[in-house]
Amino acid sequence: MTTFAVLAHREPLLLSRLVERLAPHDVVVHVDGKSRARDFRLATEHCGPRVRFVPDPSRVSVNWAGFSMLRATMAAYREALRSTHDGEHIVLLSGQDYPIKPLHEFQQHLQNAPHRQHIRMFQITPALGKYYRHLAGLYNQDLHLPGRLDHPQARRVLMRLLRDTTGRMDRKAPEGTIFTFGSQWVALTRECVQWIVEGFPTSPVARYTARSFAPDEKTIHSMVANSPYAKEMPGGAPQRFIGEGTYRMANFHEIDPSLNKIFTLSDLGRLSASDKFFVRKVSLENSSPLLDAIDATLVATH
Repeated sequence: MTTFAVLAHREPLLLSRLVERLAPHDVVVHVDGKSRARDFRLATEHCGPRVRFVPDPSRVSVNWAGFSMLRATMAAYREALRSTHDGEHIVLLSGQDYPIKPLHEFQQHLQNAPHRQHIRMFQITPALGKYYRHLAGLYNQDLHLPGRLDHPQARRVLMRLLRDTTGRMDRKAPEGTIFTFGSQWVALTRECVQWIVEGFPTSPVARYTARSFAPDEKTIHSMVANSPYAKEMPGGAPQRFIGEGTYRMANFHEIDPSLNKIFTLSDLGRLSASDKFFVRKVSLENSSPLLDAIDATLVATH
């Protein structure tokens, strides 16, 4: 049975609702090291033992567009591998996702698709402007200043300075390695995830992208593209570039081009017409009527 690995950092009650909707599947949750994991555990304790949390010593404080996101993902993957059998998928979600179709339809999609690894991507080349700069430049989104200097506004200034200086570097990539870009939210077989987790500490791809911008959209994709599992991705190879926008590479999510939009009840028609299986992003404050409508119509009527 598919295992869901969820990266959460806010709204414990929203996570609870997501976990309920993912029943009867096992769910592994990584709570951002900056958040109170206890609140998320309490919110989901009624869901029983099918919900497990990454242990506190393995939790990672995640920074936007930083390599810390990859370390958090690896922690979630390691925990998910414990309860996933060969041939089954591990699906990576965020705590602000929500299913818009019955899970059995998603399960059928994973099993019946012509590809086993649900991870769309395109190859990053120098001709692709910002995609190449974000790969080859030297970034450190996980950098923190000492003591009281570590203020969000000060960090933003520092990050902007780095993007305008070292971010314009053109680092030499490992020989014979292709680098690719895609949506962070993927579904991979247990065997593929295990190959990634075991190779991650010494991977030339991981070492190189550790100083890239937003490696969560590059590292795992590039590892798969250079792996024995490359032939199992859609089309058996990276697809051609079809235009800017992470949403274009969505595997099973309905994502707004802005990437920041919180979906509301006014978007129900759009979700009804979508061929995707999850929506991203939602919040309890703005999306509760939408989630109620999804449960009552899009899911219940299938």
